[in-house]
This record gives sequence, structure tokens and C-alpha cells, in this order.
Amino acid sequence: MFGGTSVSNLSRLTGFQYYHTVPHIVFNGGDYSAIHFSRFKSEYIKGAETSGETANLPNEALLNIEIRVGRFKGPIRFTNSRIGNVKILGGIFEEVVAFERGIYGNIEISGGEFKNGIFLGNNNLFPNEVPFLPPPGGVKTWTSTVSGIFENLRLTSKSEIEIVLSNIVVKNTFLVDIKQGDVDIHGLLSLVRSQYCGGKISESYGNHSILEIGNTRNVSKLQLSVVNTNTNELTFLGLLSRESGISFNVCKVTSLTFNSFVSLGSVKFDRLSFINFKKDFFSIDLVPRAQALNSSEYYNSAFHTSSNPEIWPQVLASYEPGLREVPAAKQIHANSIFTIKNSDLGKMIFLQCDFSSEVSFENSKLNEIALIGNDFPINRWAENTNTSQQRLLLFQLKKVYEASGDNDRARRHRAAELEAYRQDLSRSDRGERFTLGLNQWSNSHGESWTKALGRILFYGVLSWLTVSLPFFEIEVDPAENFRVFVLSLSYFIEYLNPIHKLGFVKDFAENVARVKIENKVEYALAWGNVIDSLWRILSAYLIYQLIFAFRKHSK
Repeated sequence: MFGGTSVSNLSRLTGFQYYHTVPHIVFNGGDYSAIHFSRFKSEYIKGAETSGETANLPNEALLNIEIRVGRFKGPIRFTNSRIGNVKILGGIFEEVVAFERGIYGNIEISGGEFKNGIFLGNNNLFPNEVPFLPPPGGVKTWTSTVSGIFENLRLTSKSEIEIVLSNIVVKNTFLVDIKQGDVDIHGLLSLVRSQYCGGKISESYGNHSILEIGNTRNVSKLQLSVVNTNTNELTFLGLLSRESGISFNVCKVTSLTFNSFVSLGSVKFDRLSFINFKKDFFSIDLVPRAQALNSSEYYNSAFHTSSNPEIWPQVLASYEPGLREVPAAKQIHANSIFTIKNSDLGKMIFLQCDFSSEVSFENSKLNEIALIGNDFPINRWAENTNTSQQRLLLFQLKKVYEASGDNDRARRHRAAELEAYRQDLSRSDRGERFTLGLNQWSNSHGESWTKALGRILFYGVLSWLTVSLPFFEIEVDPAENFRVFVLSLSYFIEYLNPIHKLGFVKDFAENVARVKIENKVEYALAWGNVIDSLWRILSAYLIYQLIFAFRKHSK
């Protein structure tokens, strides 16, 4: 019904206004030729001033359209128009259904047979037509970067369908859950939330505040390809079927979350990178000047074909910011985070991804994933990830790298796993904690031979000075000092060897320091022998750790 009047064979509407009832069209059967809403704006203006920027805003009564049944032989087009809610629940559409440039309310497409597809925001579908706004004076060509603004957009058809979205803005919820057909998305800006639950979807050069993949209520059958798209929060939910395939190529995210997600299909991330900021999109509501320009001149210039060219620049200056260019997004600092919670990632592939993020992990399985050319973040844990969960994740990552033949990364994750195990042990397990702590201190669980060598040199010099200095008195003879230095150096090198000869300290005292073993020297000699014995044990252990770490690549 339309304003209380039956509608049939509707071919064109332009400029209707209703003062007492909300305009509403229901197609509930019949055959129709081409329907074209061109420069259409249904708006109820009541008591609005028209004196400029301070004018009261108009009270809108936007046209709502519902298509239930019917055969549409020509195209259905919405061009350069301001329309309320549009529902397509059924019908047979021989030609295209096109939402071209304009501002729309809630769009819901959940039924119907579309033989030539649905297009939203496609600027080149019908060439040589007047753009959304007339160009300002003296300008021959003018292109808007936004082809449509939608409050909500829901695509849930169970029929064969082809949908193309190009350069549109969705202000609230964007949902795609179709059973058959293709959805091609280019240049989408979703300000609040997007959901991809089912269908064959390809997206490029988009921006999402929140993008959810999958459905917690049903098994998701999804073929999804996303290229060069930025997302503040990317979340995977529910069960992904074996027939599904998902790929993200050269995309950027602030947050990547797998929450109660089970992947039976194919999922690949290629050159995914984390960024430490979120994009906070400005409101794309029309600026006050545009909302206030509700005079007859505004209507004539923006929505009627017989417009006055003299006031085009004024209309363009006021209306353009909402339609030609969405204001640039603010960048708000936010720590990037990779969350895996109660999920099974299956045989997911991560190829050359930049995991410069914190990690939050809880009771998940990922020992079948493939990590190719990736350094998984193992030193930046979220506060809610305890050492027990860290150990579980690191153990699985070690197995992943071993399976791919990346032994170097496998060893590093084994070392990190052992350190997490040490921290996770209770105080009652002192022996195990001591053993693991000593391995970490000496060579980082077999990963650092330079650490073991540094320990040998540092503690060797320190203990040698403790042993040797008590036998000397300060000399002023340079020649004697040089002799002592050379002999002491040779003894020090021998001292580093844990199997140096017995009586080493006494021999040094007599031959280098040239002291007689008397009562005053026996005390220093006794302490020297004690330190020498302890050093033999420590140096033998450190040399073993040095050799063990040095041979890590030959294991």
C-alpha cells in the first residue's frame, strides 16, 4: 500500500511528500515494468526555518518499500535519492536491482529470484547520468568517493543471488549470510559491526570497525577472500565446515580473536600484520548546514532535474561532506592482541605474518597449523595468560615448527616452554626448579653458547683474582710487575681448565708470587684451594653447557 492507495504498474516516482501518514509501498503481487526512484526525497517538513545554518532540522517521514511477491520485468533503481527502509522478501527480478548513489535506512534482502544481480553503490552501472550532486560552477567532472550510505544492510537470501557492493558506508550492522551465489565487495566502510556467516564473498580495500567471521548458532559454509582490508577487531566464531575456505591477504588488524571457534575447512593468512592503533571513524551524518538547507532551492537543486545552476555551489558546499568524502578516521593508540580461546584452529596456515602483538591463550588446540616464515610472539603475554597456558601453547608451537622442519624456531620455543614450566612449578618442587633455573642461567636451555662462554670468563676471572691476589704485595719495579703479569696470565689460562694439576695454587704461590709457605700464608693457601675446588666443578659444568649449546644445530 502507498499512502492508503493501491499501487500497480508503478513506473516512476519523484518528489512525493506526505503530511499525515508515513509513505509506504508494498508490492504484493502483479507484473511491473522498470521502476526508477530518481532524485527522490520523501521528507516531511514541519515548522522548519529556512534562514541558514541556525534553521530547525526537518521532521522526516521517509519512504519505506517492501517487496513480497511480483514479477519485475525491468530494472529497479534507486538513484540519487533519500529512501527509508527497503525489504525484499520475494519476487522475480528479470533485470538488475540497483541502489545507486543515495542515503538509505535499513536494507534487508532475504528472498527473491534475481536473474541479473543486485548492485549497491555501483557508479558505472548506468553511464552518462547526472551524479549525486551537480558539479560546482566551472567544474566539468566530479566524482564522489562514497556511493551510498546505509543505516543497516542485511543480505540473507537462500536463493541464487549475485550482489555487488562498491564504495558504500554502513553506519551500523552489515550482515552477509547467503546460501548460494556471490557477493563482491569493494571499498566498504563499516562503522560498527560486520558479520560474514555464509556464502561466497570476496572483499577488497575495505575498512571495518568489527568484523566477525562465522556463526555460533549454525555451521558456517563460507568461501571468503579478503584483500587489502583493515579491521580494528577481527573475530572468528562457531564451526567452520569442511567445504569452507577463507583467506586474508595483505590485511591489517589491531585485534585477532578465535573464540570458541572450530575450523574444519581451509583458512589462510598471508602477510597479515598487527598495528598498534584503532581507527575511530567520525560520524558521517550530514553536517548541520546540509540538514538546515531544506528550502525549496535545496530540493530543486539536489533532487529535481529542473534545478537552478546558480545555487549548485551552495548546495555542494553544504551537502558534499556527508557524501563525497567520509571524514578521515582518528587513530587511537591500542595495544595489538592475538587471542585464542577454547578453539581448534585445525590446519590453518599463517604465511609471512607479522605477529608483533600480545598473546592471550586459553585451552586451545593448534598443533596442526602451519607457520611459514613467522616468528610467533612468545615474549609478550597478556595478563590473563598464566604460565600453565603459556607452556601449553609453546609446547604445541614447538611441535608445529618441528613438523615444518624449522628446527631453529622449534628449539627457541622449547627453551621458552622450559622457562614457563620452571615458573609454573610450585615452591615444593625445589629440585626441579633449581635444575631448570641453572639451565636458564648457564645457556638459556641450550640456546646461547655465548652466555655459557661469558659465564666461564666472568666467574673464572673473579675466582682467579680471589685466589691469586692474597699472595702479592705491591711492587714498584716495572720489570717485576711485567714478569708477574705474564706468568699469572699463563697460570690463569691453565686455571680455566677444570682438570688442571693438583697443588696448582701452591705451585703458583711459590713460583710466581715467590712466597714461602709459612703460617701467615697457609690461611690464604687454604682458601685458595677451596675456591679452586669449587671452580673445578663450576667450570666443568659451564664447559659442558657451552659445548651443548654450541652443537645445537647438529642435533
